[in-house]
Amino acid sequence: MTLPALIESIPALTARIGEAPEKLHCPMKAQMQLDMAIGEILSNIARCAYPL
Repeated sequence: MTLPALIESIPALTARIGEAPEKLHCPMKAQMQLDMAIGEILSNIARCAYPL
């Protein structure tokens, strides 16, 4: 999966990655923590990927 380094890409990425924990029956708390971590990582990349 290739996405632009933009904040707007977070929902698509969390949806894609979120499929795996659901299939593995991970606890909801772990799924929410994973979503938060993904959002933080992608937002950091989006803020730093392109020069201002």
